[in-house]
Amino acid sequence: MSELSIDDVKRARGKGKYCLSKLSIMSRLVNKIAIVTGSFSGIGRAIALKFSREGAVVVCADIRETARTEVLTETEIPTHDLITQNGGTAEFLRVDASKAEEVERLVAHTALKYGRLYNDGG
Repeated sequence: MSELSIDDVKRARGKGKYCLSKLSIMSRLVNKIAIVTGSFSGIGRAIALKFSREGAVVVCADIRETARTEVLTETEIPTHDLITQNGGTAEFLRVDASKAEEVERLVAHTALKYGRLYNDGG
């Protein structure tokens, strides 16, 4: 999806004032790779799902994972599975983010597999 101009947004929404549209930002993370730690639940899960909806490939990292044989409710479905079920691209790596060597392994795996990694601390 290409970036929409303000005029396109105004016409689409039928309004004569400046407004932001979800349409103009839905694809702002296409071709980006995102590592999300703590992706099993809470804020980490919400961020991973949002990044995926905006087009990012999401590497979900968490210390927890569930057994594949369990019957799960939607809130218990692993985040990476939920992303792929909805057409996104994601993978899971079990990582204890409090251990530097595991975080280094996560970053190295992602950089080698995808050839790039966007890092933003603020």
